[in-house]
Amino acid sequence: MRKLLCSVFIIIISTTFNTYSYAWGEWGHEHINKAAIFTLPSSLQIFFFNHADYITYESVVPDIRKYTMADKTEFARHYINLEDYNYSSTSDMPVSLKEAAGRYGDSALSKSGILPWYIEVMMDKLTAAMKAGRTTEILFLAADLGHYIADAHMPLHTSANHDGQLTDQRGIHAF
Repeated sequence: MRKLLCSVFIIIISTTFNTYSYAWGEWGHEHINKAAIFTLPSSLQIFFFNHADYITYESVVPDIRKYTMADKTEFARHYINLEDYNYSSTSDMPVSLKEAAGRYGDSALSKSGILPWYIEVMMDKLTAAMKAGRTTEILFLAADLGHYIADAHMPLHTSANHDGQLTDQRGIHAF
């Protein structure tokens, strides 16, 4: 009986630990998107508050595209390895994705990330959808945009050493 109880306890603890360790990204994105709704101007807040469940739940779709669907174009949208671009100041940084592609090429962008430029792309799409009154598209784009903005505020998403792999500290991102 004691062995059975110990086995059950170990299974419960390991399952709980794995759930929380894998779900942290999901948990964080959901809470960030939900909290963002309350910071909107009142003219937008009512619309998004009425769709808070969707904005919250769909906040993880970019990660689903990246990991589950293995969308190769998705990876570079979640980070920017600033040291790869070797900027002496922020004024050296290209203003748009088109300008960045012209300066560095698609291969370098895929390797070093496009996060700030992709946020601008998403914002332009969201603005167009809002002007056209396309509700479904507004909600989808807003949920995605919230995800990318949250990623941009994660300091490890700005470095080639994002998981401590270059300084023998592997796993720091998950920690």
